[in-house]
Amino acid sequence: MSPWGPRPPGGRPESLLAEAAAAVQSDDEADVLVEAAEILVAERGRVRLADRWQPGALVRVRTCLGESVAGRVQAAGPDLVIIQVGSGAVHALALRAVHRVSGLPSLLRPEQPGRGIALTWGSWLRECHAVQAWCLDGWQAQAQVVVVGSDHVDLAVVEDSPGGSAEHEAGIVTVPFHALVQVRASGSGASVGWG
Repeated sequence: MSPWGPRPPGGRPESLLAEAAAAVQSDDEADVLVEAAEILVAERGRVRLADRWQPGALVRVRTCLGESVAGRVQAAGPDLVIIQVGSGAVHALALRAVHRVSGLPSLLRPEQPGRGIALTWGSWLRECHAVQAWCLDGWQAQAQVVVVGSDHVDLAVVEDSPGGSAEHEAGIVTVPFHALVQVRASGSGASVGWG
C-alpha cells in the first residue's frame, strides 16, 4: 500500500493528466504529420525534372538512342544537363532525349532560379571546340564547332556515321538544337562557366 493511500484505478491523478496530455499531443502530432504529408505531395508535384539535376549529383542516364552516360552533374538548364564523366569528358544531354535516369536527388520544392546566365545549347556550345554529336535520327559525327546561332550549330565534320558527310558540301553541317540528343566535348573549354 502506498503512503498516500490506495491508488486510484488507472494510476495517480498526475499520471492520468500526463497520459491525457500525451494523448492530445500525439493526436496533434498525428494531425501535423498528415498535414505535412499533404504539403509534401503538393510541393513535390511542382518539381520538374529540370529542377532535380543538382550540381554534384552522381547520375546514370539512358538516352533515346540507347546511349548510357554516368557521371557527376555539373550544371543544368531548362533544356539540357551537363555531366562530367570519369574520363574527364563532358556530355551535354537534351532533357527531352532522356529516357531514364538514376541518382537524382529528391527535392521538396523547385529551387529559385538564379540571377546568372541560363545554361542553353548556344551558351554551352560556344565554349566547345572539338565535339562528338549525336542527333535524333541516329546520325553522329566528330566535328569542330564553327558557328553557334540562336537555335542551331554549324559543325565542320571530321568523321561521321555511314551516309553522313558525303551528303554535305564542304563538310559543314548545320544542326538545329532541337535535333541534338547528346554532345560530348573533351577538355576544360567545355566546362568553362558551368561547373
